[in-house]
Amino acid sequence: TDTITNALGCDSVITLNLTINNSTASSSSVTSCDSYTWNQNNMMYTTSGAYTDTITNALGCDSVITLNLIIDTLDLTITNINGSLASNEANAISYQWINCDSNNAIIAGASNQGYLPVMSGNYAVIINKGGCTDTSACVNIIITGIVERSVSAKYTIYPNPTAGNLYVELGREPEIGSTIEVYNLTGQLVQEFQIKDRKTLIDISHFEKSVYFFKYGDKMIKIILSH
Repeated sequence: TDTITNALGCDSVITLNLTINNSTASSSSVTSCDSYTWNQNNMMYTTSGAYTDTITNALGCDSVITLNLIIDTLDLTITNINGSLASNEANAISYQWINCDSNNAIIAGASNQGYLPVMSGNYAVIINKGGCTDTSACVNIIITGIVERSVSAKYTIYPNPTAGNLYVELGREPEIGSTIEVYNLTGQLVQEFQIKDRKTLIDISHFEKSVYFFKYGDKMIKIILSH
């Protein structure tokens, strides 16, 4: 209310009957593979981010709706290094190599980022990463002559990414004359390092900043040099 004096010199009481309606806000979080179409506005998004849409709520006020979106993408390319295959997707939850010539049959035990085929054929990898699962194109491998395939090698390399110094840690004592091979992204052999102990320090600080593949036995590990 407000009271003023009217033209006759008397009180004039003015009353305002007021209702305040509030705006509303809501949000949702979504992880999708490659792209996501938001039903709120029928728009397709291909990059992660926070997106908003404003509509009118039941009270006639703004209703702001926020979409917190994470878009997962997969690198489905494969590097072929002298007959050894390595998925270029380094952050997958799981890998599964398959034989394209056998109706995409799953290869038992082939669940690492790298795979060393024992016979000629066409191979691909199924990659799972968050909300994404997809299969690479088939890669043809030709093995000629008698090829000695080393036994399964269990080892780790850390830190990754690295500024130059790496530790190679084996699951067992190395054999005499054991070496670990380093390849670049084009599949060229960059350098070999001799492995004499179960834990070996390797310095690659003289390499160019890039991505490299370390191969020991039939296992390949992708290393990022970030200096």
